[in-house]
Amino acid sequence: MRRAAASLLAGIMLASGAAALPGALLAAQEPESITVLTGIPFVYRPPAGEAPSAGAGDSIAVTLDGTVVYVGPAAAAVSKGITLTARENGRHEIAVARGTPARVVPVRAIPGVLSILPPLIAILFALVFRQVVVALLAGIWVGNLFLSGYRPLDSLLRIVD
Repeated sequence: MRRAAASLLAGIMLASGAAALPGALLAAQEPESITVLTGIPFVYRPPAGEAPSAGAGDSIAVTLDGTVVYVGPAAAAVSKGITLTARENGRHEIAVARGTPARVVPVRAIPGVLSILPPLIAILFALVFRQVVVALLAGIWVGNLFLSGYRPLDSLLRIVD
């Protein structure tokens, strides 16, 4: 049973090509996006320097997929955050602007049902292989797979990193 679990984990690592690609390639990819669950409200807090040259009394506009969701003081948006909800699965954009140009942050919305899969896989692996460490690594890998945009290599490299 122990060999089967180890060979399964090795197979996952080889299938994702972890041995062939250096971790430096992660830096050359698209900018980090925010991953949220579809239909579940989340709070977006723009970093203090993100609102372009916005001072304490300046006003900013925040849009989600072109729909204005906030217009008001930059200080309030940075300190309290803005509650947003992605209504559909897929890619979205949050734009923070004070005039032009707007700072765009990519958002990925995934189905909420996917959030239960990593613990279920970890429990299933623990019961089948009786190897808790392998089960936890498999659960972490699956969860990270969703966060990395369904890219198995990135998921594995993030776990190892």
